[in-house]
Amino acid sequence: HSSWLRATVYGALIIYPKEGSSYPFPKPNREIPVLPGEWWDANPIDVVRQATITGAAPNVSDAYTINGQPGDLYNCSSKDTVIVPIDSGETHLLRVINSGLNQELFFTIANHKFTVVGADASYLKPFTTSVIMLGPGQTTDVLINGDQSPARYYMAARAYASAPTAPFDNTTTTAILEYKSAPCPTKKGQAIRPIMPSLPAYNDTNTVTAFTTKFRSPQKVEVPTEIDENLFFTVGLGLNNCPKNFKSNQCQGPNGTRFTASMNNVSFVLPSNFSLLQAHH
Repeated sequence: HSSWLRATVYGALIIYPKEGSSYPFPKPNREIPVLPGEWWDANPIDVVRQATITGAAPNVSDAYTINGQPGDLYNCSSKDTVIVPIDSGETHLLRVINSGLNQELFFTIANHKFTVVGADASYLKPFTTSVIMLGPGQTTDVLINGDQSPARYYMAARAYASAPTAPFDNTTTTAILEYKSAPCPTKKGQAIRPIMPSLPAYNDTNTVTAFTTKFRSPQKVEVPTEIDENLFFTVGLGLNNCPKNFKSNQCQGPNGTRFTASMNNVSFVLPSNFSLLQAHH
């Protein structure tokens, strides 16, 4: 990653089973990377630079995307909406990767269930769900079956935002899961809309908890039982009081503060007059 340049061009790095090995689940008919992301009408580097200068949160994205396209629910975007074909009876492996910068996202497909088989480069004990949630950079591998009536179904992603007052992009991006034997998408000259899924509310923490607590290893794992030292790390976002030498336009966080990322409540400040390696030693 190079700062917020990762909001521009990105792709999936896929790890396959080693030669001679297979997946611990039935081999899918097709594997498809599905990359929800965020889009700004502005230069993303300018967005993060403005946040750094002002101490405020970065401006929210102007749209979400799936494989680079916003989808049917945004103005002037329908003709480039991503279409994923499927045959009745087929099983597809979707490698879902949250390529966004700031926003956790719900993802679902209308009338279809997911069988979750992996997350973040690790296999999981399979479980079934109708919706998944991913933080930025997280991955989830799911199997879907072509077991519904031949039609066109929206794949959709929207924000999960649990902070009560933090601004976020409250829009929905879509792609289309299209059965190859589905009727023509137009009838008597009028477009037939794909079936829209029901997405959780943006602040539905119960759904998130129900999903994440189902993660289990495929088999028992031996772990150390005698612990020499306990280490506890917290990574979060806090507020710093405005420094005395700063102007008011440099402290535009809540109540005249500055947003600051921290680990165990300590922030990192890049040294200004010598290298990072020199600062360490």
